[in-house]
Amino acid sequence: MVNLTELLVVDHVSLFEKVTHEWGMDAETGAITEQLKQMNEQRIMRIIPAIAMQWFILLNRLAMNKQTNFFRSIAEHRSDSVRC
Repeated sequence: MVNLTELLVVDHVSLFEKVTHEWGMDAETGAITEQLKQMNEQRIMRIIPAIAMQWFILLNRLAMNKQTNFFRSIAEHRSDSVRC
């Protein structure tokens, strides 16, 4: 279950940017990050689905073995927000 405090206080676009940078995915996610920033959306119930859709699109672009590794990285991430 997502920690409600984290869910409310985290800048989810920045989190997306940081996580993808940690995973060496800047080239694949630079345009996505800019698109999310352009939304200028702070309401959690709008930004989280937008980010989730971008994760899904990104995942579908990868080869099956990379999808598995990427999904595992998401599922095992220390941040509740990333895992959800």
